[in-house]
Amino acid sequence: MRRLPPLSAVRVFEAAARHGNFTRAAEELGMTQAAVSYQVKLLEERLGAALFRRDKRRVVLTDAGTRAAPQISRAFDAIDSAFANIRAEDEALLVISTSNTFANTWLAWRLGSFQIGHPEMAVRLETSDALVDLEGGGADCAIRAGRGGWPGLAADQLMAIDFTPMVSPEFLARHGPLQPADLLRLQLISPHDPWWTVWLREAGVDVPDGPPRPGVRLDLAGA
Repeated sequence: MRRLPPLSAVRVFEAAARHGNFTRAAEELGMTQAAVSYQVKLLEERLGAALFRRDKRRVVLTDAGTRAAPQISRAFDAIDSAFANIRAEDEALLVISTSNTFANTWLAWRLGSFQIGHPEMAVRLETSDALVDLEGGGADCAIRAGRGGWPGLAADQLMAIDFTPMVSPEFLARHGPLQPADLLRLQLISPHDPWWTVWLREAGVDVPDGPPRPGVRLDLAGA
C-alpha cells in the first residue's frame, strides 16, 4: 500500500518549487497565496521536514525540498503524458449517434468522403433510436428527427422531413377512400411512433390521449 501525502499538497509543492515563488504558483493553480502557504505547511507537517525556507521576499528549497522536487516534477510529467495520450485518442475519435434508418439510407454513404477529407479523424457510428447522453460522453453528437427546441443543446437542422401515411393499392381498394380521421380505427404500422400523432393533429384530427392502438411494431422504421 502506498503511503502518499495529500496529492493536492504535493501538486502545490511542485508548482512552488518549479517557480521558486508562492505567488506565481498560486496564479498557475488558481489559488490564493495563503492557500499555497497552507498546503505547503500541511505537507511539511505530514513529512516532518521543512521543504522551503524564507529568504527575504522569496522562498528557497531546503536540502529535503531540493532532493524531492525533481522526482515529483518527473512524476507529474509522466502523469500528464499518460492523460495526454488518452486525450489525443479521444479527440481523434468522433462518435456519432443516429437512428438505424438515417444511418443506412443517408449518413453511412457519406462518411467515406468525410474521412478522406479528415484522415486524422476516426469516426464511430452508433445506431439507435434511443436518446443519448451527450453531456455524459455517450456521443460527441447525435442526429435525430424532431421539431427542435431542445433545452441545453445546440441544434442545427440538416434537412426538412416530408412524411405521410402510405397504403398499398389492395388495402385502399378493400377499405375505400380514406380520410385522415379514418386512420384512428385502422391497424397501423408502428403505432407507438410519435410522428403518427404529429401528422394526424396537423391534418386536423383530434387524437385522443392514452396508449396507441395495437399494431405491427417496426423499430427500425423510424427516421
